[in-house]
Amino acid sequence: MGKSSLVIERERAKRRQNSISVRESLISELGLAKGIDPKIAAAVFDRVGDPVTRYAHGGKMYRNYTKQQTADLFAKKYKSELAKVGQPELTEAIAAGSDPRSVEALKTSLISAYTTPAVSRVGGKAQHISSRVKAREKAVAEQTQKAKNILIGDADVQPDIQQLRQKRKGLIEMEAKALTRKTGRRALLTSAPGGGSGFYGGYFDGK
Repeated sequence: MGKSSLVIERERAKRRQNSISVRESLISELGLAKGIDPKIAAAVFDRVGDPVTRYAHGGKMYRNYTKQQTADLFAKKYKSELAKVGQPELTEAIAAGSDPRSVEALKTSLISAYTTPAVSRVGGKAQHISSRVKAREKAVAEQTQKAKNILIGDADVQPDIQQLRQKRKGLIEMEAKALTRKTGRRALLTSAPGGGSGFYGGYFDGK
């Protein structure tokens, strides 16, 4: 007698949970979460398969990679997905001093394009999974590129913007210092007792 649908579903759920645990462990051990936006990490997590475990026909588990091969393969795949969603461009823009509000808006756009790309319909069973995967990859690449370009451009102009801000800051500081100096009209008004009354009093008194 074959397995019931309930048993099969439980076994699938167990395999999924094992895969999640393996991936979480690898991310932690390899330090792949460092400097990664949590929303980006959540978006790519399910797109990075577990290279440790493979399931043959019938659900039997077997291992076909060494520990080092597993680490290398997983890290490569994880970083590849991060690049697809635009994490490198986000990191560069943030480091350059881009407006956090703009970065957040562009991040939302990138995640949306990555997780739910508008994919052209792939017709026919003959196309199978490989064609659907290729279509998705193409759509993700095309639909994330605009936001990536904006982030790159914004990061490129930040040095000039920062220089302008520093210049403006310097001018404001100079103006502030000038206002505190007792020179010119301000000095005339404040140098004598009573907020300048001594000066004007002496002037009108002929002193």
